[in-house]
Amino acid sequence: MLETGDSAHFLSGLTHLTWNHTSEPTVILHTCTMDVFGDAQSAETPEGAFAVTRADDRRSTAESPGKGAG
Repeated sequence: MLETGDSAHFLSGLTHLTWNHTSEPTVILHTCTMDVFGDAQSAETPEGAFAVTRADDRRSTAESPGKGAG
């Protein structure tokens, strides 16, 4: 489940849907890009097919400039 500020990135060939697990109003911003150059991974390839970024992870990285370097 995603929370405020979280994001998910996935190959559009994967079966997907969204829904609100609460009774509160929810806003989902959906954007997509086309595979213009034909170099996208196959939807059958599990590596890198789905990634979630948590808002807390982004904040802690921004607050600690040296974190994640390397």
